Amino acid sequence: MVGMSSVDRIPSAEPVTLNCPRCGNRFSLMAGLKWITLHCTGGHSCRVEELLEPGSPDLESRLRQLLRDMEQKGGYLKNVAEDARLYGYPEVADTFQREAALLESRIRLLRDLLPDEPAPPPAD
Repeated sequence: MVGMSSVDRIPSAEPVTLNCPRCGNRFSLMAGLKWITLHCTGGHSCRVEELLEPGSPDLESRLRQLLRDMEQKGGYLKNVAEDARLYGYPEVADTFQREAALLESRIRLLRDLLPDEPAPPPAD
């Protein structure tokens, strides 16, 4: 893509608990800094936006679970970076901090794609 830096093109695959609607094979989430697509082992691909149509609450639920998993992984990466820095391993800390920042950009992308969650019912 024109105008993208090399960092924008660094893909990362995360296993996803979604299956391809065309062939049923498992998807992997491929994410750069500005895009998210799903690729299956059968060779199909699609953008997350294409799958998030009205009437797909199961998909939305699984993507929300993926978002929570990614947020948890981001917390772990930040903790490892802090520990590495604390124990005198600044290069290791920088590596984990960069991974955490990259994951955070992907989390923002996925959050932006998902519709707002409905507010919980008021407590009695």
